Amino acid sequence: MTIDATDLQIKIAVNKMATGKIPQGDGRWGAFNDSFVNQSLEPLEIANSIYTGHAYAGWHKGRRCTENFLLAQHIGVDMDTNDARSSFSVLRQHDFFRAYGGLLHTTPSHSPETPRSRILFFLDVPITDPTAFQAAAKFIVSMFPGADSAVTDASRFFYGAYDCEIEIPFHVLPIHHLRHYYAKQKADQTAQAAPIKQFYAQREEQASMSPGTAGTHGNQSLTQGNLHDTLLRRAIEQSPGGRNHAGLWLACQLRDNAYSQMDAEQVVKSYQSAVQNAKAGDVYTEQEALKTLHSAYNRAARDGWSIAH
Repeated sequence: MTIDATDLQIKIAVNKMATGKIPQGDGRWGAFNDSFVNQSLEPLEIANSIYTGHAYAGWHKGRRCTENFLLAQHIGVDMDTNDARSSFSVLRQHDFFRAYGGLLHTTPSHSPETPRSRILFFLDVPITDPTAFQAAAKFIVSMFPGADSAVTDASRFFYGAYDCEIEIPFHVLPIHHLRHYYAKQKADQTAQAAPIKQFYAQREEQASMSPGTAGTHGNQSLTQGNLHDTLLRRAIEQSPGGRNHAGLWLACQLRDNAYSQMDAEQVVKSYQSAVQNAKAGDVYTEQEALKTLHSAYNRAARDGWSIAH
């Protein structure tokens, strides 16, 4: 259910000292960090401050810094990818933005050729703990591919953008909805990790029963210290971000490190076995894994490539 934020008073601090970016090392930084004024504003008033170029942040007691943080009632997502991912047309279609987005505006460095935008989510109640705020901000930022993950600390400020493009969907993000999504993500991550942990436990058990003879593929031993075990482990660790993508990485690494396709198939099958059920209702099949392997081996190995790449 979408909740309207039209009449919501947002606790936010606005800085009217400057209307543009202050260069690094500029002598005005101290005065700038002392000039944020704690206010309660409606979304339209916040939009007007941004449009007229004024910076904004959460509430602080005195100078803006983490130690002086009081609360924040907005979470910002910076999209600086310079491509379609940062465009209004793409961001408008994002499910989380459509449900909870409060405000969308272009940033000072935006251009039609290199789009840059910022999303603001307005919370129904402020977050008063800086650690909790950072966790919430990191969670929301992680939903948007390419978003700047560095802008999540509690004392973060954002520059306004004079004469920017701006849209105000007037939605609010209830804290209890945010907690629900956060808990669901943690549960999904635990479910994804379970088969991977089971896979390693089985390998350790096999190794303890037959030291040094966990299996052979051609002339290559599958002992824990070998290169392909290191590659396999890294691929499994990457798999929650996309099993096909991690499988392709594994296949390319095996190819580039001069593994025969036959030997590589055994390693890829081990990878598929470990991650096949990591997503409920979406089984990753051996056929998919081997198709990825064959695709990698149909291309020439890269010269000078190593596990570090």
